[in-house]
Amino acid sequence: AVAARVGSDVPFFASGAVAALVTGRGEDVSPLPPPRGSVGVLLVTPGIRLSTADVFAAFDELGEPPSGRVGVTADATAQLAASLAGGMSWEALAESAASLRDANDLWPAAAAVAPELPALREAAERALTRPVLFTGSGATLFCLYPSPGHAVEAGRSFVEHLRPRIADARVAACDLDGPDPA
Repeated sequence: AVAARVGSDVPFFASGAVAALVTGRGEDVSPLPPPRGSVGVLLVTPGIRLSTADVFAAFDELGEPPSGRVGVTADATAQLAASLAGGMSWEALAESAASLRDANDLWPAAAAVAPELPALREAAERALTRPVLFTGSGATLFCLYPSPGHAVEAGRSFVEHLRPRIADARVAACDLDGPDPA
């Protein structure tokens, strides 16, 4: 209860679970088996400041998602939870990123609050040739790779090719053990 009062994502982190299905306002955490193997995650945190309150206000103002997006999050979440429960590997998770790319219902609201964010995401996808996903209410973007080494290599290439556009961004390649400078 205390964790839920601190923030909606805190109960998950306090649970110690590597993977979980989180429902309600974040207070209901059902641990899932962690994926097998290793994964690389490339994080790109642009110098764009997004207030969670502003993103949720924009979400409320935008109203219902366009008809093509209705149920996208629920379907992607259900499929991901079922795959994890069935023993999904990190490599399979990395390969399923395309199905998760548009699963964050807060993306349109964040893009409305920070109109430069979609252009950065598109540039990142062109440079990385992989789907780029969006964290929570943002503004961090991320890409999944079949290994931490692949993520480090992609991070170096990304910084080299997009340096002028991302001068104020933080870029890190991580595995489950924590950041490894890219």
